[in-house]
Amino acid sequence: MKMKILCVLILAMFGLTATAADEKMAGKKYRISIHKALRVGTSELQPGEYHLVLGSPKVRFMPLASGEAIEVEATVHSVEQKFSDTLITSSRIEGREKLREIALGGTRTKVAFP
Repeated sequence: MKMKILCVLILAMFGLTATAADEKMAGKKYRISIHKALRVGTSELQPGEYHLVLGSPKVRFMPLASGEAIEVEATVHSVEQKFSDTLITSSRIEGREKLREIALGGTRTKVAFP
């Protein structure tokens, strides 16, 4: 019985730590450049400069030119090592480039898109 309680407490602590990490990243804003049209969710991002605002479970792309935000589902998580540069990963699906993930340069933050 004591082992079960101990296991539940440990799992609860891990859950609180993960939630605190997500909350710490929420609301942070990063400037990114997109060089080709990318499909993300049901929207399409055109080439240009954007502010990427982190949230959970959604992130917001704000074009610097227009300021009209595009909000999409994403998973934001931290990795062990910092990324030296921002890396945008996409894949070609049905003739269109689909955004897969963004690794934010100078941080340990990675944003993955379903």
